[in-house]
Amino acid sequence: MIFGLYAKEDILSQQGEVLVEKDTLLEKKATDEKGQLTFDSDLYHGKYYVKEEVRKPGYLPNEEIWEIDASYTDQNLAEIKLTKEVENQPTESQFTKTDATTGEELEGAKLQIIDKEGNIVEEWISAKEPHVVYGLPEGTYILHEELPPYAEGYVSAEDIEFEVKEDGSVTKVEMKDDYSKVEISKTDITTGEELEGAKLQILNKEGEILEEWVTDGKPHLAEKLPVGEELTLREITAPEGYEIAEDVKFTLEDTMEIQKVEMKDARTPETPGVPQTGDDHWKPILLFVLLGASAAGLMATMIYKKKHGKTEKADETKKEE
Repeated sequence: MIFGLYAKEDILSQQGEVLVEKDTLLEKKATDEKGQLTFDSDLYHGKYYVKEEVRKPGYLPNEEIWEIDASYTDQNLAEIKLTKEVENQPTESQFTKTDATTGEELEGAKLQIIDKEGNIVEEWISAKEPHVVYGLPEGTYILHEELPPYAEGYVSAEDIEFEVKEDGSVTKVEMKDDYSKVEISKTDITTGEELEGAKLQILNKEGEILEEWVTDGKPHLAEKLPVGEELTLREITAPEGYEIAEDVKFTLEDTMEIQKVEMKDARTPETPGVPQTGDDHWKPILLFVLLGASAAGLMATMIYKKKHGKTEKADETKKEE
């Protein structure tokens, strides 16, 4: 900070001549690394004042005037020392990281404040309470999420531009994190149609079940699954007439768009000689009738031949007599 020392009044000599006119700047000086300064000019006895000329970036302007009375009081004083402590109020900026749905403070997100030159001026991990930054110089900045809580199923939020002003107002910035979203389809491998009645599970790398459901003929929307981690889609029970499919491995990306995963089921192969679901139920009955007719025909033929044989034998006996 730079402060100026001024004459508060006309400084006169003993003869009444004006030595220093009122409001004349006598000395200008900057504070050192400790925030201190000393005006060391040789001054006439009189009244002076000090005011802030240039404020430090990140601090609010101070319009206060500090008066100094160095009037002649005692000729035996070789030096008059006057001190004044000045406080400058820094800018204040508050940052909150919340769940886009619940509005609750979100822990574990790595956030950054980036200036217009692309420099990182502040970096922190979000907690349950808002993060407060003091002394940000006035200007335009970007709040950037460097790393969201992937393991909790969150994805990166878009950057937020904000402005720090020198009017003493508190800058408040809220960044909201949304969930990962994935659509799971269970389809017929041949027709591509959605299937009903399949029991499916999503498991993490430790084998824990994150979600479980039975398909209803429509894609299933799963939310808040871990991002960037390999997950497993597993079929526990297949629909009637279908075989259980192999596991499908997938990894969700850091995006707010709905991602898609598909598992395909193949029909159960038909076994020769075993009627399949949907076959003509009249066939077994017709086969039985045909078999019955064939057997009756065979029996009739055998009976006919047997009787016919006896008749021929009887005729031969009569001829011999």
